[in-house]
Amino acid sequence: IVADGWSLGIVMREIGYFYNRFVNNQAISLAKLPIQYADFTVWQRMWLQGEILGRQLDYWKEQLKDSPPYLDLPFDKQRPQKQSHKGADVSFYLSTQLTEELMDLGHESGVTLYMILLAVLQVLLFRYTKQDHINIGTPVANRIHPDIEGIIGCFVNTLVMSTDLAGNPTFNALVERVKAVALGAYAHQSLPFERLVDSLHLDRSLNQSPLFQVMFVWQNFSTERLELPGLVLEMVPFETQTARFDLTLSMSWDGGKLRGMLEYNTDLFEEET
Repeated sequence: IVADGWSLGIVMREIGYFYNRFVNNQAISLAKLPIQYADFTVWQRMWLQGEILGRQLDYWKEQLKDSPPYLDLPFDKQRPQKQSHKGADVSFYLSTQLTEELMDLGHESGVTLYMILLAVLQVLLFRYTKQDHINIGTPVANRIHPDIEGIIGCFVNTLVMSTDLAGNPTFNALVERVKAVALGAYAHQSLPFERLVDSLHLDRSLNQSPLFQVMFVWQNFSTERLELPGLVLEMVPFETQTARFDLTLSMSWDGGKLRGMLEYNTDLFEEET
């Protein structure tokens, strides 16, 4: 709640800078930030009201008006009355060849790799649920002004990518739909997700999250490699054993290939599934 993935890159970079300057007895001099996180919160509160707030809300209400309240996924277990957020994860890699083919498809279609992967995931969920509308949550950096690019703080916001798969479209046609949905969402990304949920007056439930139960995370922010003189550093992976949603698919680059991690709620799914 105090930092996002983008912020951690800043932390790593500045730790490396401080440490290197310190051990070499060099003066420390970082450029002063033009604004602070508190300035951003004040700006957001002043900006997000009146006509601007109305336009943002109208867009999202129109986008989500026909979407189902939940995805009817085939679970291994009965959903408990209250979410426990118990979880586990499984990792996998896509081959270099498949990764390159996905990138080529994106170039040919004029869309980003994120949009291709999102379309694939929505097709997969459509196959399992037979629901024409697929809602997937996705985080965005929400750093829409250069003055906030160097600030440590939680700017990230959650968007709902609600795609209509009705009419048995070809995959290329679906990609165009996904592109339109994504670009529209990016243009209206400043409305806090909590504000959206409150404004829709949804029937809330203790056993599932509102608007979406599956999240897709595309880890494309810069990950700084920390190098400290005289030290050998190693990344230590760990399992959180938690799940924020029914399923969360995270994709990232790893040595020229795409690495995926699927976090799942253990109250609902078995690892084999």
